[in-house]
Amino acid sequence: MRTSFKILTVLGIDIELHLLFIALIVSFLALDLRLGALWIMAFFFVALHELCHAVVAKRNKIRVRKIILWPIGGMAVMDTTDIRPGVEFRMAIVGPLFNLAVAGAVYLIASWLGYPILEWSGQLLTGKITLSLFQLFLLYSFYINLVLGVFNLLLPAFPLDGGRVLRSLLASRMEYVKATHYSQLVSLGISFGLFAFAALDGDLWLMLIAMFIAFAGMGEYQATLIHKTLSRVPLSTLVSKDYVKVRPSDKISQVARVMMRKKKSAVLVGDAGMVADLNDLSRAKPDQPVSRVARNVGHVAAGARTEEAYRKLSTSGALAMPVVSRGKLSGIIYRADFEKTIRILTALRKR
Repeated sequence: MRTSFKILTVLGIDIELHLLFIALIVSFLALDLRLGALWIMAFFFVALHELCHAVVAKRNKIRVRKIILWPIGGMAVMDTTDIRPGVEFRMAIVGPLFNLAVAGAVYLIASWLGYPILEWSGQLLTGKITLSLFQLFLLYSFYINLVLGVFNLLLPAFPLDGGRVLRSLLASRMEYVKATHYSQLVSLGISFGLFAFAALDGDLWLMLIAMFIAFAGMGEYQATLIHKTLSRVPLSTLVSKDYVKVRPSDKISQVARVMMRKKKSAVLVGDAGMVADLNDLSRAKPDQPVSRVARNVGHVAAGARTEEAYRKLSTSGALAMPVVSRGKLSGIIYRADFEKTIRILTALRKR
């Protein structure tokens, strides 16, 4: 099931809204038009913030696949975590600097017009404010960008830009995985502190943000560790030639017996690159044809990087995926083989 939907493409980069963000905006619009408008403007400035990251990434030849906007921020999805410290520093810092520049420009405009925008910002938090549409536009623009800039820059925790700035500075002096590990520890410390403060204050929203920061920090470290581990492993060593191919008309009960006898977690179905695994077989009756549950999970090119093949396999949700070379099937990769390799190399790394 898709959890985010494309709304537009800017500079060749797809921008997607997460379902939670859509639900939040609709809910706020139903409850309070001003609050809904604030979140819509937040979406606009978060998108610009993420585009700043993406532009710097593209200038450094890093492919940006898409930008996903969440209820508590945005994320530029890139094809690599192997970024030089200097490049990561520039990518991370440009977003908050953009927001602070916008906030500064709005403050100057408001001061020139004689608007007490700092006083309005305090009133905005209490909900007791009556302004014209233009004044609200200025206030929201100032407040959103100030929060985005300060929060991202001064809080050194993943997935915020401050966490990536911290890692880039550490990585200039130590190995990248170790820098990520130390940055993760800082993220966990900040998340625990935020959670404790939010719990004492009864702030559920801040508690959710603290939990998100904790999980994001752990996820960033795991992703970096997997990337660095698999980058040293040729994909050819994980491609299995020992695969089972069945006919689309074969009954599920027959296919299950073949998988048990051959000790395989997945089979290829026909010549169309379809795959069926144990999870698929459990969704249908034993006397039904395997074509009923087989899935087209895509394929991996034989010359692909190992970490990219693992990411594609994991994203598909399948236990296995065909490997194609020059348009022809050359083997199959199993998720279990990747995970076993990661565990072994990670254990060796700690010695």
